[in-house]
Amino acid sequence: MIEAGFVAENSQAGVRAVVLKTQYETQGNGFQVEYFYRAHSGQDLPAHFHMWWEEKFEILAGSCTYVLDGKEYLAQAGDTITLPAKKPHIHPWNTGDEELHMIQTDTFEYSSPEAVIDTLNTIATQYGLARDGKVGSDGKPNPLQLAVSMQTLLKHGGYLAGLPPLAQRVIFGLLGRIGHVLGYHSSYPQYLDSVSS
Repeated sequence: MIEAGFVAENSQAGVRAVVLKTQYETQGNGFQVEYFYRAHSGQDLPAHFHMWWEEKFEILAGSCTYVLDGKEYLAQAGDTITLPAKKPHIHPWNTGDEELHMIQTDTFEYSSPEAVIDTLNTIATQYGLARDGKVGSDGKPNPLQLAVSMQTLLKHGGYLAGLPPLAQRVIFGLLGRIGHVLGYHSSYPQYLDSVSS
């Protein structure tokens, strides 16, 4: 199980993540992760939204671009970005010439330790898959791996932007079942150990 101090790296996306708070420190009401993005590293996650939690990003160094409700914005050191529940968004990514250093704090409307565990495990697995060359050149996993991962995130109100939630539950439900039969999982034990920083 991931605990505070866990380190994950996605060399393809040029990002290192350090978990600062898990369900233990927040009583299941969210989590906190520190990120370091290399210059011009590009987007790490696709556009998505959460039904019942808010995300904040405190920009400590560097500059970035993010998307909220289909509009692109710029931010720099000293800024705090708030991404409200139910609003489609893309997390900040580095569009500057220096390393982007930021802290992400996710706050839930109610306690859900399982949501913290599943989300952190899924993210760590995506980083691990990228590190092992098991994603495409665009950084995305194959459709069955994505579907299995999305099945887990859908349980906690996390959806991709651009497709109605009901359609996602149907599509990812079907593909996810096929993925499970073929041996795919939303997380794998080998990716839940910290990598050296």
